[in-house]
Amino acid sequence: MPVVLQAAELPGGYGAALLQGLLSLGAVCLLAWVLLRWGARYRLGVGGRGRHLEVIERVPLDARRALVLVRVGESVLLLGVGEGAAPRLIKELPPGELPADSVAAERRSFAEVLAAMRGARGADGEDPG
Repeated sequence: MPVVLQAAELPGGYGAALLQGLLSLGAVCLLAWVLLRWGARYRLGVGGRGRHLEVIERVPLDARRALVLVRVGESVLLLGVGEGAAPRLIKELPPGELPADSVAAERRSFAEVLAAMRGARGADGEDPG
């Protein structure tokens, strides 16, 4: 005797399931946004600054290696970092050797960067270049 499988009906149909999925996704995104804002306010996570150590600039050389300028107290160190290897000291720089703009780099919020990008576009919404 063959077994016949019947499709189960969703209570409320597919529209209700889609609405429930979208509302759940929205709630998760809202919760993530609130937690990230709260963490940034109290300097939690990767972006937090230490009292004695500051990453001034990071320049990737390829997918696995980068050069990093780090301030440790009054010293500025140029380090080579790579995947699976300990950081290597390339050179210790005197603080006066760095240009002023690289030391005091301006950090902008995402909203400021987005507004600057929108301002760079033409009135018709296309890139000026």
